[in-house]
Amino acid sequence: MDDYIYAETMRCIQRYGTRDPYVLLDKLNVDRKETFAYPEDGLKGYCTIMNRTMYVRINGYLADRDKKILTTHEGGHLILHPHIILNSPTGVFKDLELYSIKNRYESEANFFAADFLINDSDIMLQALEQEMDFFKIACILCVPPQLLNFKLYSMNKRGFPVTNPESLDSRFLKKSNKNISLM
Repeated sequence: MDDYIYAETMRCIQRYGTRDPYVLLDKLNVDRKETFAYPEDGLKGYCTIMNRTMYVRINGYLADRDKKILTTHEGGHLILHPHIILNSPTGVFKDLELYSIKNRYESEANFFAADFLINDSDIMLQALEQEMDFFKIACILCVPPQLLNFKLYSMNKRGFPVTNPESLDSRFLKKSNKNISLM
């Protein structure tokens, strides 16, 4: 991971004045909708660009918190990887094909989502109050531990005194709702 993703995330937050992924995609004129065409444990979401229009589709069966994370993740693809989408044979980023721990683009979209949705200062405040209890911090911030892990990795690379209790898993969004939701 390099500073480019964090810098691009902060640029979006400052330029559009929001940490709400729905507002961000609206300001980017993204056609965003929920779909019930896939089962709950099937395709979680995808993004594409066709005829200069950006599209994001999110599985409507997901929990609201997971929809928000997926929306941010797919927005990250549109912001960070439009050239990949446009040059891809299918022209679509789909989680069932691309969520792989070895897939650079999926990891980058996860870092974008983590940095967009979770503020550094919130982590540091909770770390002091919770004595760096990883799972308590995830619960208080209402984020899956896997997304918090991406945020901690980002902060560590930027010089914050935080550590990751687990290895990074870019596939966490592919897992079922039960696996990515908190207790």
